[in-house]
Amino acid sequence: MKQLLLITAFVFGLISTNAQDITNTLGTAGKFTVSSPEATGTASSTVNLFGSISTTVKYLDQEANDYTILQEDHILIVSITDDILMNLPSAVASKGREYIIKQLDNGDAWFQSHRITIIPIDGEVIDDEPSYEIRGELGDVHIVSDGIQWRVLGLSGSIFGSIENYNSNFTPSVYAETITVNFTSDSQIIEMSLPAAASVNEGKVYYIQRNTDGKTFSSNVLKIIPVGVDERLNGYTSSAPYLMSNNWESVTIYSTGSIWVIKANFGH
Repeated sequence: MKQLLLITAFVFGLISTNAQDITNTLGTAGKFTVSSPEATGTASSTVNLFGSISTTVKYLDQEANDYTILQEDHILIVSITDDILMNLPSAVASKGREYIIKQLDNGDAWFQSHRITIIPIDGEVIDDEPSYEIRGELGDVHIVSDGIQWRVLGLSGSIFGSIENYNSNFTPSVYAETITVNFTSDSQIIEMSLPAAASVNEGKVYYIQRNTDGKTFSSNVLKIIPVGVDERLNGYTSSAPYLMSNNWESVTIYSTGSIWVIKANFGH
């Protein structure tokens, strides 16, 4: 009965004057259940909730200000008018903690070019990557700490469907899907270095297009380079890369898990 009273007091907010740590150790196969009078259900797990739940939602109107994510944060809805950084706490010290970050449509015509870059502390990563980007209207990401690094549980409208734009040598993000490349002068050569085919999910697709800004210069070349001794894009290699020499040319490629393959091209 003592255990039940303690839980009831905590749930209904009777313990409110002082911050406390409340720990309850259940016996073998014990279950902790919270239920409203109208709810029905059978307890089947260690923790069972039959009813609604609320959590912390914070709205951030960030113009050009970076933000450090706090321990008490959970859902962050972010409206931006410029690129911003969001700094995560330590994954090692936050095992099991989840964050949901959503980029809000603020009506800016250039909104889709703005990005939220989520950055772990020094020495930590997100799904083995040094950072994670949300770029695109109403994009969001759900992440959790596994005690070693941050892991992506889900996303929508963001990185996998996003556009990355370049006008100099680059390696695309493993999360990108559409790559646009634009030139700024005559005789410019831009090199796109592909990530290792085995380092991305099998079936990973890049759609690559040049001159999407409508500007043309003479003698421009985009080189798509499979980096590494055994890496290939069809029969193309690091020493003999795939060349995109024509204005408005495009190519779609995908990873088999061991090499990159050309799925389709236009204007080659």
